[in-house]
Amino acid sequence: MRRLLSAILTTAVVVFAPMVAQAQTATLLADRVEIKNDSQLIATGNVEIFFEDIHLKARAILYDANAKTYEITGPLVLKEGDTTTILASSAELDADLKNGIVQSARMMLDDQLQLAANELTRVEGRYTQLYKAVASSCQVCANNPVPLWQIRAKRIIHDQEEKQLYFHGAQFRVMDVPVFYLPRLRMPDPTVRRARGFLVPSAKTSTRLGAGLLLPYFIPIGDSADVTLTPYVSENTTTLQLRYRQVFQNGDVEINAASSRDTIIPDEQRTYVFGIGGFDLGNRYRLSFKLQETSDPSYLLDYGYSGTDRLENSVGISRTQAQRYFNAEILNFETLRGTELTVEDQLPNFRVETLYQRRFQPSRIGGVGQWELGVQAHTRASDVDVLGRDVVRAGGKIEWSKNYEFGPGLVANIGGSFASDVYKIGQDSGFNETIFNSTPGIELELRW
Repeated sequence: MRRLLSAILTTAVVVFAPMVAQAQTATLLADRVEIKNDSQLIATGNVEIFFEDIHLKARAILYDANAKTYEITGPLVLKEGDTTTILASSAELDADLKNGIVQSARMMLDDQLQLAANELTRVEGRYTQLYKAVASSCQVCANNPVPLWQIRAKRIIHDQEEKQLYFHGAQFRVMDVPVFYLPRLRMPDPTVRRARGFLVPSAKTSTRLGAGLLLPYFIPIGDSADVTLTPYVSENTTTLQLRYRQVFQNGDVEINAASSRDTIIPDEQRTYVFGIGGFDLGNRYRLSFKLQETSDPSYLLDYGYSGTDRLENSVGISRTQAQRYFNAEILNFETLRGTELTVEDQLPNFRVETLYQRRFQPSRIGGVGQWELGVQAHTRASDVDVLGRDVVRAGGKIEWSKNYEFGPGLVANIGGSFASDVYKIGQDSGFNETIFNSTPGIELELRW
């Protein structure tokens, strides 16, 4: 019955709405429809209108063919595309739903920013003007009617084409307490990915730092790089965070850093910097690096930047092919564990490693084999005998295995391996000779 009614009402809308002059027509669904005075269409009960990328739901709609307007009784929900949703008590819109007035409206942008106003005006399907409006990304509900932060303004204009928000007479509030006033404020809407300006603020609460606010400011640098500066202010800290990103033709780099003054360690500048990047060198070779530094062991955990307990700085070159793998890497470790800080110079904090692997398939006996060669060197900062032991290892390994299938789902596997290593140990008087070690192995397996 509902599908039949949909077909009938589609014809009605084509007759009564001026949308017929356009390439697109509207589809109307409702529980009840009445045509009055040959110029009015009244739809009631679970009313829905589909037109282009607009989807409107309402309790009742009156369409006047002479005035070419919809009088909509709410509660109503108007969705435009995937990013804009308007909820209101009532509205008066033109035939294409792109111009008109909406009363007691709330607008959601990309499910991230909520704007509420006594009155909302749609103009040319591009501009949305909100009067006596409030904007916030915080969730507002009956149990929490006051958002952590909000921007109150006499008027907010959303330019849907330019994807910008313009605030007139803006007042920034935290916990409903006015913080500062701006006659004019412009910021990109949440759908924008690379526009200069303030991004949506966020709240942060910490037992050590208290409640705070982050206000990120995004600065694009050409088409391939950008910087985001984020002041973080709370009752116990003043922090500036930075994120730098750049994409190159053959790789990319990202650096995250922060600098803080707080009450946890007074009169001391606390900092950290993390960086990561990789570049294709051609012929399947790839260069990668990692940078991790911090001013003190507890800074990362105090601010929630990272849960790592050892910092790693490394640079390496690798190459991956169908049957071959090569990797050469230099690494430096720095502990953040309290139990290790007193013996940090006795930990193997510097490592050099090279590894080459190759897979092969013997033609006579079948199966799959692999051999590898590698060199590793571990050094300690300490010069004390035994405690400052340094080790260099060079070795190789060859292995082979083959599966046999037989009987009712039985699988047998046979394999073997042989590994040989040579160790050179320094700064340890207990080892005065070069050590050789060889390990043969055999494997037999039966599965059903």
